[in-house]
Amino acid sequence: MNEALKNLIAGLRSTKFDNYGVTQVQPKNINIVKEELAKKFCSITLPKEFDLKALVTKVNNQIKYRKQLELTNRERKNLPFILYRLDNSEPTIRIVINNMDFEHFSGFRRIIYAFFSGYKTNSLITQILRDEIKRAIALYEIDLTKLRYLDQGRNQFLYEYGVKFLANHLINGIKPYLEGISFPSGLHNSGFVREAIVSLFESKDIDLKDKIRCFREIGDTNVYDSLYQDIASALIPEVDENGTQEYKDILKNQFYKVLGDPRYSETTYKWNSVKSKARQIFLTWLNKDALELFFKIILDNARGTAKESAVKYRLAFWEAYLPYMSSTWVLLGSDARRRAIRLTQNKMLSYGHINSSESCVFMFSIGGFTFVEMDYGSLRIWENGKCPMSFGQKYAFLNDILYAHFLFKKFIHASPSTYSWQNKVGDWLYSNCKVFKTANDWRP
Repeated sequence: MNEALKNLIAGLRSTKFDNYGVTQVQPKNINIVKEELAKKFCSITLPKEFDLKALVTKVNNQIKYRKQLELTNRERKNLPFILYRLDNSEPTIRIVINNMDFEHFSGFRRIIYAFFSGYKTNSLITQILRDEIKRAIALYEIDLTKLRYLDQGRNQFLYEYGVKFLANHLINGIKPYLEGISFPSGLHNSGFVREAIVSLFESKDIDLKDKIRCFREIGDTNVYDSLYQDIASALIPEVDENGTQEYKDILKNQFYKVLGDPRYSETTYKWNSVKSKARQIFLTWLNKDALELFFKIILDNARGTAKESAVKYRLAFWEAYLPYMSSTWVLLGSDARRRAIRLTQNKMLSYGHINSSESCVFMFSIGGFTFVEMDYGSLRIWENGKCPMSFGQKYAFLNDILYAHFLFKKFIHASPSTYSWQNKVGDWLYSNCKVFKTANDWRP
């Protein structure tokens, strides 16, 4: 900041004046200094964590045994920063707030910072502190224009609807907007901003394309990684209902990157706090991807041969049963993996490996049974728990499938154009899994 002022002064001193003693000062230089001053004035020097922990202990003990506080001036200055760390009970909150400095602007500025930093919509602390802030503004006639981020109507951040008010202003860019109003950088990941971001994705009034733009911005940083579960709960159902395939791919790739595979991975627990509706939709997307990946590979391999038509009949048949598949998994040999990367343009892929280079295996479950389709081979069915492979298995051997024990049923893909095998498998699915489809559902 001092460097900016020095540069401006030096520039003015070196400016040549005309005969009338008049010169043109470049407004951009003044604007730069104004921006730096605004940021400096809105920023706060935060106490050390060690001091805050000690203050929490001291305040808790004094409230417990004395019902009042005896603190140094420095400790009183730091009270706003421990408020959200204390017991969420009204007596405790009142005692602490009554010892905070609302009258002087330096103290008020720290209170505002702490309010946004620890903000929680449903917290009693937030509700009481908000009321006290508004009371102090009126009582002490505090000039909010000194805090640029609360100027020009942005004092609405301090009201009950403040989170939604901010959310509506973030649609054109989270970081650009916050920086544009000189919102302290230390508050960009504050409770207030985090709740506004979640509110943005939950809002029924914000256009989906604006939400996707913000989602992509969030994906470019790890600052808001802790919000992905809440964002997934809100955004996945909306994209599933109203979004394009491009939007679905954007979500799949980013959620898979941050939260992992919700089916079979060491990060599955990250999906536990995602609402069940959104999680189930995401699983359906992945099941569809697994089905499409398997058939893309074998169809590419069969292109221009007599097998091409038979593969299309198989695809049409299993697409009809996709909604009933509760688990899916694909295993690929080395050549099949290379083919998969080429066909899917290297987008998000999740699959296991099998020791036969050209082999491609599609596992899925319907009801109480596990099904295994191979690139060129019979359909094999086991009772759940008896299949030689498990969903999410990273590596498998082809012979374990071909010569497995406990095989429950096997079908050959005979005469697909007359729906011979389809009728047989369809009848079996109806009898054993209570799933009914007709030939009209199977037609390519």
